This record gives sequence, C-alpha cells and structure tokens, in this order.
Amino acid sequence: MSEYYSIYVGSKRPAHALVGFLEKNQGQTIIKGDAQEIPLEVGAHGFSNYSKVWARRVIPGADTGNKIINIEDPNYKGDLEFLKYGDPKGYPVEIRYLDTSMTLDLQFQLIRLKIILKPDEDKWYIRLPAGENRFDSKTHATYIQFLKVHHMNKDSKSKSPNATGTMYEEISEDNMDMTGIKTRESKGDAIFLVKNASLKVGQIKSLFQVIGNNENSKIDIRASEQEIYNGLLEMADNDPKFILDRIDNYKKVISDLFEKAKAFSIIDLAKHGQIALEDKGKKEILLDKVPGNGNQEKILMWLFENFLNEDIFKALGRLKDVCDAIK
Repeated sequence: MSEYYSIYVGSKRPAHALVGFLEKNQGQTIIKGDAQEIPLEVGAHGFSNYSKVWARRVIPGADTGNKIINIEDPNYKGDLEFLKYGDPKGYPVEIRYLDTSMTLDLQFQLIRLKIILKPDEDKWYIRLPAGENRFDSKTHATYIQFLKVHHMNKDSKSKSPNATGTMYEEISEDNMDMTGIKTRESKGDAIFLVKNASLKVGQIKSLFQVIGNNENSKIDIRASEQEIYNGLLEMADNDPKFILDRIDNYKKVISDLFEKAKAFSIIDLAKHGQIALEDKGKKEILLDKVPGNGNQEKILMWLFENFLNEDIFKALGRLKDVCDAIK
C-alpha cells in the first residue's frame, strides 16, 4: 500500500445522509426499516456506515480452504479477505467501520464484541468533505480498507453489480493527472466556499457582491438568499475558476486598500485589537477585537478568512469608500 490513499468525493450531493440497513438479497438499493435523514455540516457529503460486499472470513496462518468460518469459532478474530464480486471463494459479508474496532465484520462486532450503537450516535454514517480526501496508509489502514470496498466507491471490486449510485472514486496515477486533480480541487474549494457562506444569514449575498455573475449566470442580487445560493452553487460546479479568481482579486483589493490607507495616514493599527479609520478629521473604529497584535500581515490574513462576516464586510466597504474618495 502506498503512503497515502486518495479519493475524490463528488460535488453534487445534498447536505444530508440517508442512513439505515440495506434489505438482504436486494443488492445495495433497498433500505430496511425506517431510514433517517441526518443533517450534515455544510460542505460535507454523507453515506451510510454500512455495506454488503464480497469477501470471506479467514483465520491468519490457517488453511481453511473454501470452508465458511462461523462467527462463533474461537479462532476467528474478525479478519476478512475482500474479493472481486462473484469470486467462488467468497460470499456476501456485512461491514461497518468503527474507530474502536480493528475488524470491519459487522456480525463479529455485534455477536463477539457486543458493540451496539445508540440511535443518536454519529457513527451510523460517514462524512467526507467535497473534493480530494487523503488518508495515511499507516494510521488509517482499517478505514482505508472500508473505503476501498464500500459500495459507494466507484472503483470497488467487491460491491454488487446491482449497487446503484456512487459517492467517490479513487485517485491514482493511472486515472488522474495533475491537471485533473487541480481542476477537481478547484471545484471542491469553490463549492465549499459557497456552502460555507450559507451558514449565516446575509453571507451568501455578501459573497455574491464579491463574485458577481459570470457570462453564463444571471443571478439577481434582489433574489432570495436561497436563489442566490442555488445560482452560486451551480456556478461553482460549472466554473469554479471564475469564483476562485474573483476571491483572489478581492483579497488583492483589500491588501491594496491597506497600503493606500497607510500611505495617506488614514488607518491606525497602533492600538492592538482595533482598526481605526480617520476621515475628514474624525476618527472612527472600523473593527474591534481584531487579532494580530497590530501586525498588518496577520490582520490581513484574519480579514481574508472572515471577510463574509457582516461587520467585517461592512468595515471593508467603508474603508474602500474612503480610499476611493482620495484622488
């Protein structure tokens, strides 16, 4: 196994996970009993922490041939050999990942280890951010094995051919060049930016004021936040470079504003925790409780990370108005 295992999580997914157990003998498509829709943090993609895959139970060091090992066999410690679906040596095995267990064998967890999850535990589902996800092969070996064979993996060799829908695919030198990776990373970054902006009221409109429309979009600033969000999300999926370039340009504008304000002595960072502005002989506090101890570089980094905050966005707009008035 290489040093890292990388997957790319698809972008067009709802911010909810539908979790439950899959009906036996129905491939991977039927959820048994009452399924729960679990809300995920914005920017996350979710799927059930459960899969039925093709494998066989094994006892390391013992040649058991094609014998099916009983869960109650004292020599069986939960080891699985994952096989290509339909391999005559294998059979369907239910798996689940728990960070407290070295085995993925769900029945072994339930019967031998007596691990029972409470209904409100977040271990019923897996959450992954959009874009590329990398895992260290040494520290996440069990989790990686789970992701490799799960039916939501486009490249799983152990999933049923009847499995429908995929959530992610593996990244390797064979299927992804650096250009492709950067394109996918850009899409993931743009989508996360838009979704993150929707966390607080008002931020999605502020983001649109920074980005604006590209040649293919017709978002109206007077529209509802949901409509603007939908428009920006579509733009992030189709033209992520436009969004990221506009954000980079906005950050440059902020940086240039500070340099101009310093040159004309209308900004004061001397008092730690404050950004003060002097306009027409009057001094006003633009922002208070500013980290960075008066260090302009640190303050700018903080502004870049939080510019969608309502108070910060208004303060930067005020700074721009004053600086633009200087000829």
